[in-house]
Amino acid sequence: MAAQVKALLGVAATGIEKDPQLPVYKTCNWATTPAGAASATTMNLGLIRIGNGEVGFGSTLVGLSETVLSGLGDAATYSAGTSSTGTKERLLVAKKGTVSLSISVVYGATVSPPSKIQQDLTAVARAVFADLHA
Repeated sequence: MAAQVKALLGVAATGIEKDPQLPVYKTCNWATTPAGAASATTMNLGLIRIGNGEVGFGSTLVGLSETVLSGLGDAATYSAGTSSTGTKERLLVAKKGTVSLSISVVYGATVSPPSKIQQDLTAVARAVFADLHA
């Protein structure tokens, strides 16, 4: 996962794992401020076990343009946009079986997402699903 995080954030970063509601909800967060950047770039990965009242993550955020992805789990969307403060936000939400996954990356105003970010986020999602369903 370290190589994928570095590709998405532009530099190596250490993740902080949180288990706010095990076994239902789990997150991991990475943050870094690349050289010359005015603000931090962050990546958040969350997992929710669907069922018992849990419905999973929403497909997108207000203000982002959503694209439906095929071939990733049972349902997946990729969303992209720029906030009013200039941060560039990317979000991939996917569901496979009883797991809902969300990966969001927020780039500071002076940092641009990598050109193949959608493919990189999809690769991370595939790796997570493979680990969970192995």
